[in-house]
Amino acid sequence: MNVESWGKARVARAQGILRRTFDNRREVPSTDSYFRAYKPSTLPLLTSYRKIYKTYQLDKKMKHNLNYAIRAATVLLTTPLEKNSDAEAVLITVNFSESFTKRLEAMKSPVSYYGKRLKEYLKSLNVTDFFYVIEEGKRRQNQVGRRLHAHIVLRTQKHNENELKEILQNPNEVYFDEWGNAEHRCVDVEWGYEVKMFGDYISKDDVELLEMEINDYPEQTAWKLPTLFQRSHGISFVKPMLGINVGLADYLSKQLHVQLLQRSQRNYYISRSLVKRMKSYVAEIIEHNQIAMGLKPKAKS
Repeated sequence: MNVESWGKARVARAQGILRRTFDNRREVPSTDSYFRAYKPSTLPLLTSYRKIYKTYQLDKKMKHNLNYAIRAATVLLTTPLEKNSDAEAVLITVNFSESFTKRLEAMKSPVSYYGKRLKEYLKSLNVTDFFYVIEEGKRRQNQVGRRLHAHIVLRTQKHNENELKEILQNPNEVYFDEWGNAEHRCVDVEWGYEVKMFGDYISKDDVELLEMEINDYPEQTAWKLPTLFQRSHGISFVKPMLGINVGLADYLSKQLHVQLLQRSQRNYYISRSLVKRMKSYVAEIIEHNQIAMGLKPKAKS
């Protein structure tokens, strides 16, 4: 390799380390297990589109998984298509009933089925770009069978929240009681989320520094002390996030290594229109990574 080529490769490698994660807006402290697991310089390089759908297990104990398809989809949905658009990325959780979970288990292509259902539901809002991840939650009191739920990510205006809840509260899919009342929060809509720091992964010095920051500079810091409920679950500090970023993609990947439905190899679905946008977006990053690895990028057609 000549000097010029070597120089280009070094520049490409530096760019690749920053860009291969698809986004650098994750706001997590260096003491958190998440930061250690998802450190950009240690993540696998994406050098072919074929690997974008692969789920990497970064930390089995903490269920830290990486899926570049989910990351790419999240980045595109959190990036405005139009400069002055008032649409925002939103996370919607739909809690399925036991009966609908059983129906999904019996279907030939359950993940695709619900993806197509969502496509029909979202037509009224002119939303075509979306993805969803299916998960199994903890068993509730008096629960007999399994109950799955779907985390849906899309982009729309905040004034559409009530309509979103209405169109997704299908009585054949979520739980309604004998009096026709929908289960509380059977459809939950979130425009932001919280970053949580667990006490098991923070040193005593870091705890003291953060507590001092919160007590002495409450208006300057975004970190807050947890509620009693959060503290009982081992959470030491929380930071409210005003919007959704690529950190959500990593959170939604926590069960992707488990086959939740016998007849489906994947626990997620990405709409066709979003997949089309992903291909051109990912192609540029793959080219950078191929150069960084000393590979010859494929000629563009």
